[in-house]
Amino acid sequence: AVEDDMNIPFALGVLWEAVKLPKSKDIYKLALEFDKVLGLSLDKVTAPAPEKIEVPAEVAALAEARFAAKKEKNWAEADRLRNEIGEMGYLIKDTKEGYTIELK
Repeated sequence: AVEDDMNIPFALGVLWEAVKLPKSKDIYKLALEFDKVLGLSLDKVTAPAPEKIEVPAEVAALAEARFAAKKEKNWAEADRLRNEIGEMGYLIKDTKEGYTIELK
């Protein structure tokens, strides 16, 4: 029986610790190797679509002001606005194209 041949809880623990590490191709390959034995069909798992949130106009305006401050290299103002947005319960993440706003 499976429980006699392998320590499945240990294997799952090792896999769990590995996937918490920074993302890399080696970790992905390791997870797929584990999957050959565990049969979890990890290669068929897709990431869930990001949840769409309704961003209040005030938060959106602060985010735009922060984006403008960053363009002007006014780092102190950009940081202040980021903190203000954070106090309102939102997280702003910079991207190559601009920024995204998420709930904390």
